[in-house]
Formats: sequence, structure tokens, C-alpha cells
Amino acid sequence: KICLVVIRWGSYLILFLALLVYRETLYPYIFGKIIFFRILVEIIFAAYIFLIVYDKRYRPNWRNPLIFFSAIFVTILFITSLFGVDFSRSFWSTQERMTGVLTIVHFWLWFLILTTTFNIRRDWRKLIWASLICCFLVGLYGLGQKFGWKFMLKDNVSQLSSTLVNPIFLAVYAMMNVFLSGILICWTKNSWLK
Repeated sequence: KICLVVIRWGSYLILFLALLVYRETLYPYIFGKIIFFRILVEIIFAAYIFLIVYDKRYRPNWRNPLIFFSAIFVTILFITSLFGVDFSRSFWSTQERMTGVLTIVHFWLWFLILTTTFNIRRDWRKLIWASLICCFLVGLYGLGQKFGWKFMLKDNVSQLSSTLVNPIFLAVYAMMNVFLSGILICWTKNSWLK
């Protein structure tokens, strides 16, 4: 039970990393988010290892095509990075992008953990609600930028970027959460909540 609590609350915290801006780095909008994402994934992965040792129900089902082919994708990605022009750049990426193989592996581990521990609709509903709450807060932050509130980071007042540095990232993030809210609408029977 403790392992599941660590995994669930760690996953909720990961969703709220969209709000993080770590000003102490050269790229405050990206670097901090990815570093803390990796740390949280490693913590929940350690809990997941304990969980699958003691409870076989949470072990990954490698016959599931999504899990199987995503594992093949990550493996091929690692192999191609070995034979690429610069393995160090492929594996670590740059501080500006943080999209190297190491980060992709962390995303894959989180995917694996979510697909094996979030078994029932109620778990996914809570995760989606956490994402929607965070998206709402990111949107409020963006509106604060637009209206020039003094305590907000102002780097591009003409276009909303919020804590995601780029208006395009903000748009895609908001679109994804619109899709997730559509899933919740389909799952919810309470008309007021819809």
C-alpha cells in the first residue's frame, strides 16, 4: 500500500511540474522541470520495484502490444544513439532541450508504471483531475502575464506563454487537457459535474 501511495502521489506531483520555473538555471522553464521529473520518476520507480517484487499483479504484461512496442522503440532509440554522430548529445541532450535518450527512458518508465498500477477508472479519473487542475493554474498564470501582474515572469507579454516558455507549448498543453476533460465528460454520470 505504501508503494502504491508513493507512485500515485509522485505521479500527481509530476503533473504539477508544469508550474515549475527554476530561475537559478540558464533555461529556467525547461531544465528544472526535467530534472525534477527525472527525480520523481526515479523515486516512484524505486517504489514500483518493491511493489512488483511483492505483488505479481503489478508486473508489466509484455504481451500488451503498447507496452511491447514502446519497449522496442526505446531499445531502438538507444541503439541508434550509440551509432549516431555524438552519443553524448544523443544520450544527455542539451540543457536547452533536455530531450535525450535518458529523458525518453524516464518517460517510458513512467508510462510503464502508470499502465500497470493505475488499473481502474477511478485511478485514472484522479490523475486526469490533477492534470486539469494544474492546467487551470497554468492558464491563470498566463492571464496574469497578459494583464501585467507584477509578481509574474514577463518575457513575452504580446503572447501568452505562462510557465511553458512558448505559446505553442501552452496551446498543445491546453489542447491535451481539453481532450482529457472530454474523457471525463464521457465517464461522468452526474450532469452538474459534466
